[in-house]
Amino acid sequence: MLKIRQYNRIKSYRIMEERKFEVKVYKIWYEDAPDDFYVGSTKEKRLSNRISIHRRDGKVGKSCKISQLIHEKGGGFEYVQLASCFVSNSDERRMFEQQWIDKLKPTLNQKRAFTNMKEYRKAYSREYYHTTAKCKQQARAKSQYSNTKDIRTCICGLQYNYGYSSSKYNHYNSKHHIEYVLSLPFFNL
Repeated sequence: MLKIRQYNRIKSYRIMEERKFEVKVYKIWYEDAPDDFYVGSTKEKRLSNRISIHRRDGKVGKSCKISQLIHEKGGGFEYVQLASCFVSNSDERRMFEQQWIDKLKPTLNQKRAFTNMKEYRKAYSREYYHTTAKCKQQARAKSQYSNTKDIRTCICGLQYNYGYSSSKYNHYNSKHHIEYVLSLPFFNL
């Protein structure tokens, strides 16, 4: 029984070793603007496969900076493999890429490849929510309210915004409106 357990541990360890894959970090730039460049990583066996995907994305005109630049200038850019290493998961891959991004400081990368939990929590803390996200939400609500402005006067004499459903609902359920409607002669028969 003991020998079987030891064998299973060894077998699972070998499987973990086999699951490692090679990651290549590369740099893309144009000769006429060498200061504007992009750093990326791939687990493709051949770097040219990943570069062809960049060319395809450039033809389609995707929204990221590198694809827009390729769309404008064409697919005649230069690329080089900077480094490679073996990793066992995608977090290690992104960490390896982020090391190169931090080292070279590319101008065409829009997002970080890897963020540790401390940085993530700091960015999305309560302060961040209350200073940014909540303000944006309030601004959207104000603009929606003003865009759907359709002020009408009710038979009870009060004005309400007919284009904004919650304003209309609140008015029809208000004490003043209900008392007025119930005081109408056809309700007192």
